[in-house]
Amino acid sequence: MSLFLDKKIVARIGNADRHFQEIVNNRRIFKMSEDAYGEKYGAQYNAAARMPQDAYRDFDRTIKRVMAGDEGGNIVSLLPTRSLPIGKIVTEYAKASDSGQAQATISGRQAHKLDKAAYDYEGALVLIHDDGFGRSWREVEAMRTEDFDALQDDQANSVRAVRRSIYNHVFEGVPDVEYKGATAYGIKNAPATQALDLGASGVNVDLTSSTATYADFESAIIATLTALQGSANNVEMDITFGFSPEIWFNALRTGTTDTNFANTLEALRRIPGVANIVKTNGTQLSGNEFLAWANSDQYVQIQVGMAVNTQPVVRQMFNEPFNFVTWGAAGLLVKRDSVGRSGVIYASA
Repeated sequence: MSLFLDKKIVARIGNADRHFQEIVNNRRIFKMSEDAYGEKYGAQYNAAARMPQDAYRDFDRTIKRVMAGDEGGNIVSLLPTRSLPIGKIVTEYAKASDSGQAQATISGRQAHKLDKAAYDYEGALVLIHDDGFGRSWREVEAMRTEDFDALQDDQANSVRAVRRSIYNHVFEGVPDVEYKGATAYGIKNAPATQALDLGASGVNVDLTSSTATYADFESAIIATLTALQGSANNVEMDITFGFSPEIWFNALRTGTTDTNFANTLEALRRIPGVANIVKTNGTQLSGNEFLAWANSDQYVQIQVGMAVNTQPVVRQMFNEPFNFVTWGAAGLLVKRDSVGRSGVIYASA
C-alpha cells in the first residue's frame, strides 16, 4: 500500500517518489539549520544538535511496521490505493453513462447511429492526519548512548495515532468537514455504498448469535452476492468480505448438521462468487455488521496525498526541544456509475 513508502513503491509510483523526495528534502533542511547554528555556536551546540541517520531509518522502519498493524489493517491493506500530489485536496472521478448501439447486418454498410458517453463527477476529501511528539534537548543528548530508544517509543505511539485517524477516516469518514461541496466520507457511509439490512425480512439474521446456523450465514452471503453481482449492480468479479470479530469467531464453530466441513467459515469461502473473507479487530466493525466489496479501483480506492512520515521541526536555539510531526494525507473514494450501480455493501442490523 502507498500509505507508507518502501523501495519498491517509490520505484514503481511517480507520486510516491515525489513524496519520498519531499520527506528527504525536509530532513535536509533540518540538518542545514542545525549545521548553521553549529557553526555559529561551536562544538557544544554541534554535540547536542545532530540527529544521526540511523534514527531516521528507525523512524521509517517503525512506520512500515505500525501502519501494517491492527485497527482495521486487515481490510485497509487489501483496498486499492492511488498516490496523489499533496496539493490535491479534492479527488474526483467521472461517472460515465452507457453509450454505443451495435448493429448486426449482412453487408456492414448500414449507417451507424453515433453516440458518446456523458459524464458526471463525484469527489471526496484528502485530509491531513497528523500528530506531534518531542523531547527536551538534554533528554535527546542523554539518549545518544541508548540509540534514542525513548524517542523511538514516542514516534511509534505517534504513528499509531495517525494510523488510527486514517483508518477511522477510511471506515467512518470525518464529520463536519466540507470543501467545495466534497465531504470526507468513509466506506460505511459513502453515498455510493449500498446498504444491506440484516434485520430485514428475507435476510433477518444475527450472525453473532450462538444459535446461528450455517444456513443463516449462507443466506447473508448470498443476499450480498445477489445485491452486488445481480442485475441491480452487475459486478462481474468475486466479492471480498470483511467480518466483525463477533461474526468471525462465531463462524469458526464446528459441529453443525448442515453439511460436512471443518467450520462455517471454511464452507462460506467455497461459495461461488466469494473471493475472500477477512476479519477486522473490532475498532472499525463490531457486532452484527460486515463489509463486502469488489476489490478493484473501479469500485473503491484509498487516495494518498502523502505517505505517512515523521519530520523534525527546525530549531532556532541550542536549548530548544527536539520536536517532530508524524503526518500523512489520505481520503477514500467509493465509486458508482451514472445510474448508481456500486461494488460496495455495508451490512448491519
